[in-house]
Amino acid sequence: MEALRIDSTKPFLMDGTIVEDVWMLKRMQCQVKKYETNPVMRRTHEYEGCGPYLHGTVLRDPDAGQFRMWYQSFRYLEDGVHYTYDVHYAVSSDGIHWEKPVLGVVEHLGSRNTNVLMKGHSRIGAPCVLHEPNDPDPKRRYKMVYLDALRGQWDGICVAFSEDGIRWEPYPGNPVIPGHSDTRELPNAKAVGLPASQSRLLPQLHRR
Repeated sequence: MEALRIDSTKPFLMDGTIVEDVWMLKRMQCQVKKYETNPVMRRTHEYEGCGPYLHGTVLRDPDAGQFRMWYQSFRYLEDGVHYTYDVHYAVSSDGIHWEKPVLGVVEHLGSRNTNVLMKGHSRIGAPCVLHEPNDPDPKRRYKMVYLDALRGQWDGICVAFSEDGIRWEPYPGNPVIPGHSDTRELPNAKAVGLPASQSRLLPQLHRR
């Protein structure tokens, strides 16, 4: 049997295909206990609309000794029917008690005294942030993948880059994958321009 090459990739130990021997070992599943005072992130400002809305990313910053959160809020527009999303920022020393610093980088509802750091063209949804400190381009060491609608097109998967995780520059070629999708469904392979032979890649893109 040919050996499985994993190189420097961190393996997922729940995957039995990479474990050579499990003699004298027993796999156990433990029930997760929810934190008693959930939720740990609540609406604290009117500009957050209905409040934090599920999607986002939490990363540990070892240099600063804190957790950093990029989260999405849900907000109805003035007509009370249409809605939009915004991306906000928060920090925490323990992952439980969060602070929302005033960033002053984006004008939001007539003010810059907010923790909003990105708004998108139509509405910016499902933001996912990746930190790659070794990227040779310092301005791209933070990367964000999100949903947006550009120039009246259907929603598409877009990307943005940042040096510090606060000030973001959307990629001028957005959307990198055009076509409508939601956070619980995948774009049609034909809609995003993928040949049928590559349609299997869509679940991988969705999971990541």
